[in-house]
This record gives sequence, C-alpha cells and structure tokens, in this order.
Amino acid sequence: MRFIAAGSQAPNRPGRLFEVAIQFLAAAPVVFLPWFFGGVQSAVQFWLLACLLVASVVAVVAVQRDEQRSLVPIATFPLVLALLLGVLQIVPLPMSVLEHLAPRNAALWRQHARLTTSADGKQPVSGAATDYQTISLYPASSRRDLALFVGAVGLFLLGAQFFCRPSAHLALLGLVAINGAAIAFCGLALALRPTMGAAELTKASSSFATFINRNHAAGFLNISLGAAIGLAIWSFARTRESRREIATKRMTGRISSRITLGELWLQGRTRLANVTGWQLLSIVLIALISAGLLCALSRGAWLGAVCAAIVTTAALTFGKGASRGTWTLLVAGALGLGLVCWIGKGELIPRRINTLWERPLAGRLAHWKDGVATAGDYLPLGSGLGTYRFAYLAHDSTPGDAWFYHAEDQYLEAAVEQGLLGPLFLLATIGLAGWACRRLLLEPVDSLAFACGAAALFALVTQVVHSLFDFGLYVPANMAALALVIGGTCGIAARLLAPDGERSRSNRVPTENASQAYSHAGWASRLLYLPVSKTAAAMGVTLLAVAAGLACAETSRGASLDRALRPAKGLILGNKIASPATLRDASSGLEQPSISKL
Repeated sequence: MRFIAAGSQAPNRPGRLFEVAIQFLAAAPVVFLPWFFGGVQSAVQFWLLACLLVASVVAVVAVQRDEQRSLVPIATFPLVLALLLGVLQIVPLPMSVLEHLAPRNAALWRQHARLTTSADGKQPVSGAATDYQTISLYPASSRRDLALFVGAVGLFLLGAQFFCRPSAHLALLGLVAINGAAIAFCGLALALRPTMGAAELTKASSSFATFINRNHAAGFLNISLGAAIGLAIWSFARTRESRREIATKRMTGRISSRITLGELWLQGRTRLANVTGWQLLSIVLIALISAGLLCALSRGAWLGAVCAAIVTTAALTFGKGASRGTWTLLVAGALGLGLVCWIGKGELIPRRINTLWERPLAGRLAHWKDGVATAGDYLPLGSGLGTYRFAYLAHDSTPGDAWFYHAEDQYLEAAVEQGLLGPLFLLATIGLAGWACRRLLLEPVDSLAFACGAAALFALVTQVVHSLFDFGLYVPANMAALALVIGGTCGIAARLLAPDGERSRSNRVPTENASQAYSHAGWASRLLYLPVSKTAAAMGVTLLAVAAGLACAETSRGASLDRALRPAKGLILGNKIASPATLRDASSGLEQPSISKL
C-alpha cells in the first residue's frame, strides 16, 4: 500500500486490505454523523474520534510496510499549526510568561484569583493555584473544541493519503451525495407538515431534517450538492458518442446544418435514450439536494451556493468544460426549485428573503462590532478555543438576555479565540485548497480528476461564503465531510505532480497545457505537496493516533457530563442559548449526585 508514494507499484493484497479498511473507517463518520443531529452530542463525537483512532493505528502499520517517500499536502501544515496553537492555549504557563504572551488573559486570571475565596469563605486562594494559568479562559471548553479539531485534521490527512486516487475520491463523492440526498428527502418529508409555514420563519434556529439548526443542515447540503455536481460532470463526460455521431452526420451532409423541429425532436429522443444509470442518478441527487437546500431557508447557504455556482462556472470555462458544467449547475437550481414548488413550499422562499428587509441585520452587525472589539483585547494569541461565549461579554451590547455561543462569523470567531494567527491559518488553508482545486481543473474535462476538482471547488466556495454568516464548520457532520473531501482533493493534486507516478487512463497524467503551466512556475507546484521520509511519515501518523486517543478520552468525559446535565438539555438550542441566569436557575434543580459528577 502506498502513502502517496511516487514510483511505487500497485499495492499488494494485504496492503490493499489496509487501504480499504482505512477508507471505510474514515468515511463512516461522514455517513452517520448527519443522522445524529449533526454530531453535536459528545457521545456521537466519541465514535467519530474512535474511528479516527482505529484508522490511525492501521495507518501506522501501513506506512511501516511502505518503502517509498510520502507526499504530504502543504495545506496540512496550517491546520497542524492551528492545532498546536490550541494545545499551547491549554498548557499552564507561569504568570510572568503569560503576562508577556497574553496580557489581557493574565489580568483576568488575577482578577479571578482576587474574587475567589477559599472553602471557609474568609481567605483568598493563593499559592501554586495562581502561579500557573492557561491562555485559555476556560480550558475545559478549549479541550473539547480541540478534540474536534483533532478529528478535522486527522480526516484531512487520511483523505489526502487514502483518497488520493480519483476513483476512490469519486466513490467518496458519491457516498456524500447519496447521504445528502437522503437527508434532504427526510427534510422535505418533514416540511410537508401543515405547521411548516410563516411561523417557522420567526424562529432563529428552527430545525431541518436531522439537524437541530437549519443553517447547519443547509451547510451540509451544500457540500453534498458539490459532490453530486462532480458526479454529474463525470457521468455525462463518459458518454459523448451520440453527440459525435450527430456532428459527423451533419459534416457529411446526411443531416442538414439547419436544425429543423423534427431533427431537434430526434436529437432529444436520442439523447434521452442514451441516458445512463449514473447520469439519471446524478440528476435525481441534484434535484433532491437542491430542493432540500431551498427548503432549509438558510439565506447564508443560498448566497454560498450562488457564489459557488458563479466561481465553479468560471473555473469550468477556463477548463474548457463550461458547456457541460454550466448546464449541470442550472439543472441543480431548476430541478430543486421545481420540486419545492411542486410540494407547495415555493412561497416560503421569497418570504424568507423578505425577512432581510422586515427584520434588518442590525442586531447581528452590532454583535459583530462587539466581536471585533473583543478580538482586539486578546491579541496576539486569542482567548482560547471554545471561549467566545465568555470572551465577548465584556463588550456585549445586545439588548435583552441573549447569550451568543458563537460569533455568527467563522473568521471573526477565529480572530477572537486564536488571535492574529487564527485567521491567517484559516485563510492559508483555504488558499492552498483552492490552489489544489485549480490544479485538478487543468486536467482533461473527461477525466475523474477534473470532476473531483469541480466538486471540491463548489463545496469549498459554499463554506467560505457561508462562514461569513454562520459557524457551520463547528458542527462535526459538516466538518468531517469537508475535511475528507478537501483532503482527498489536495492528495490528488499532489499525486498528479509526483514524478513517475502510476496513472491509468481514468487517472490521467498532467495534460500538455497543465505541464506548461507548472513548468514555468516550479515554486507553484511546490505549494501543493512536500515529500517526507518514511520515518517522518510514521512519526506523524503515530502522533495522530496519540492525539486521537486523547481526544477520545476527552469526549468520553464530555459524554458523562452531558448525561449528568440531561435535565437541562433543552436549554441548548441552535446558535443562541438561554442567558447565564436562566441556565443557573434550570441547573439548580439537578440532583446532588449529578452535581458531584461535575
């Protein structure tokens, strides 16, 4: 089995079994997480990390059997650096060091020490407890978010290494698309309820299908829609014989160059008769997913899909595949809209759009202003992963008792929780992933790599735009799907540039134009991968396995805490939760044995 090794032969039978096992373990969370409320519960997150742990252990054995160098996508490194920054934030540091690295955090810890009293209520706590503190304002929450971050980085790396063949990546896209279509069908069936009307529009976080928050469901459907579009581009690229036959007959004079109505009807019948099962499947998937996306009533997701359609169409135009890709994107919107109108929910779409003017975004803009001020307080290293809900309170100007768990903006939240470096790591990963998509779109339009690149580009753009207005990538289902798809895309791009790589007809070598584009800029190709030795690869995968094991332990403790707080589980709904006072009042009724578990 190969760890994206250039020049090696096809994997032998034991190596192939290792590879299939890792692919199964990595893809399993992408399938089951959306069906368990998006994976927001710690008990479900445990199984995500358990799959990652087992896959990492198998990968350690696999890489030990490999005798070739590994090609690691450069996009992995910003993610790993962000992960290491999160680890630094939960490490207790001397107060003298903390005052230099994070002065605001040190001041808050000193204030907390003065306000905290000992058990007898008379003397302030002093000593070693105040000598060492963490950058994170709430280390327990940071550990929980860090565990999920380990899952994202691990799935990205596994995707880059074991879904680096276009055929395997296309199978992953098909799995994501079918799963998304099933989620969309579930949401459409539930949308047929008579209560699904204007009242639902007034709820800030109404559910859709199996997701607690409709915005998060729409984010997952956008990723699935990109996968379905990639599947459609591939399926329609496989059968072009009928069009070639018609063009040949027209050139030889057997068919007039002027298309009559009868000839147009004949061509339509011929093309319909030549529709394959894969083409029909991709059309059905696009129709279901786009209909579910529209019925989710997420304005940010709609904007993300529109921007992704524009960017992908432009990319296909440069890749000389616009005729095939453009109509596929148009079919996605037209079929979805038709299905929504057919089930009688078409009127909800303009009414949802009108809420932009009926209820302006002044509240969200004011909250973003509070978040920007908060980010300035916690420079340069941030307040810690998972601490936004506490950090912003010093600048909170939101009327009422609303308590925001998230910033409603992925980039702003990264700036608050990880300081200057957080947005830089995030933007670097996005840029490198987009560069990998560009590389795949330089392949022939009828190749598997081209279809995979188009699917990944669509999914990436939807999440980049949607993240401006929401925090969907904090949901494990969305995080896992995007990490695996983009990781596989970066792996394919690295493998295409590997010297003497084994490539079949469906796994094309770079085209002449692609080779020229990269031969004139060798540094550009080096932005896609970095060759590492077998020893370094084995050490990296071993560290991943250790991190996954620690993350499993952390989520297990989180699951125990969730069970203890089960009487108050109804408080956490969507992107807003009850005020701290409401949470304290509801928690006061917990039995003493439950409190002792905390």
